[in-house]
Amino acid sequence: MKEKMVNTRNGMYVQVLRNLMFISAAEAASMFPNINEEMWRAFEAGEMEVPKHCLDRFNALFQWRNQQLVMTRQLLASNPDAQLHEFWHPTIHAWMAIDEREPEHFRVVQSINATLATEFPKQYFIIPFDLTSFTSWAMGRQPTEELVAEFLGHITEPKTTLH
Repeated sequence: MKEKMVNTRNGMYVQVLRNLMFISAAEAASMFPNINEEMWRAFEAGEMEVPKHCLDRFNALFQWRNQQLVMTRQLLASNPDAQLHEFWHPTIHAWMAIDEREPEHFRVVQSINATLATEFPKQYFIIPFDLTSFTSWAMGRQPTEELVAEFLGHITEPKTTLH
């Protein structure tokens, strides 16, 4: 007996959002209690109804992503000489080493960085985040967003050499 399709539109929609935000099916499932990767794949395939709280959370993440993109695009478009540097965190471990970060933003920030780096290749630069170097440089200071920004400035500022 063939199983009936529940709601392909919502399943396809969350799959598109998930892919746009660089989130794997396993990562998406891990964002919600009592949902595993197999269930998530069933949502996307239209075999199970996507719970409203999942749709709401993915919509909120997508809106946040888009707000970040709009703000940065406006800044770069209105300042053609501006250059922005952002870290690319290679792992969730490196991302979560900074205080008060949300794990669900890890992949979304990667998506934002990739989008902006390809749209503004002469203005938006991605710098690999090296947790070991950061930790050594921080010398025991609390790993906050402000400290990460200071570290980014430290490693991207032009170095002067004296002759």
